[in-house]
Amino acid sequence: MYTKINDIKIHYSFEQGVNVRIEGPDPLYLVELKEHLPGDDKPRQVEGYVITPTKFAYRNQFSYSQEFFGDFELFIYKVNSNYGVTRIFSHRFDDRDKIVEFVLDTDAHQEAKLWAERVKVYSDLHGCRPVLKSKFPDINKKFPEYFKSDGLKRYKKYHIGRYPKNSNDFKTFQPQYEGLIWMGNWKLFWSYQHPRPWSTLTSQEIVDDILGL
Repeated sequence: MYTKINDIKIHYSFEQGVNVRIEGPDPLYLVELKEHLPGDDKPRQVEGYVITPTKFAYRNQFSYSQEFFGDFELFIYKVNSNYGVTRIFSHRFDDRDKIVEFVLDTDAHQEAKLWAERVKVYSDLHGCRPVLKSKFPDINKKFPEYFKSDGLKRYKKYHIGRYPKNSNDFKTFQPQYEGLIWMGNWKLFWSYQHPRPWSTLTSQEIVDDILGL
């Protein structure tokens, strides 16, 4: 996705994780990612740092790797040495009327059918246009966007399956949270693709965890 605020170009995506790239005249921009939790009036800070819009900078874009559902909101500020921090843009995750792709990574037809039923629940709740991709054409073709979504941009993509722990970064090395990813001093989850260990979960619990149902 793309927007322009005066002479500042902002490219942002929720497709796989959250990614932001900025083109603008200012030397520094602050990007914050917050998450809205059920029953909580104010969003909680997940991640935030300053980026420099040049390819030579160490941090020239913002990225956050979580792929399972989160009710996220982006905030972007320009940083000026004379005037401080000024908000220029915000966007809350909203996939209504947008194409969302669901990749069902299973060899079992019955499991794929169950996961497809939960995808239907998600799409009814969010109002998105679901595209299903699995090894079973009879399941994929039950979703009408299957026939008219080729080449169209996905707002979000979910991979539903049993994936290995997919993080070796510093956020997993906190001794008090061994084995978990630690974000925002409050957010703990198993990996960027699963919010909790899937080995003891049922098929429905796996899909519900990933889709936030």
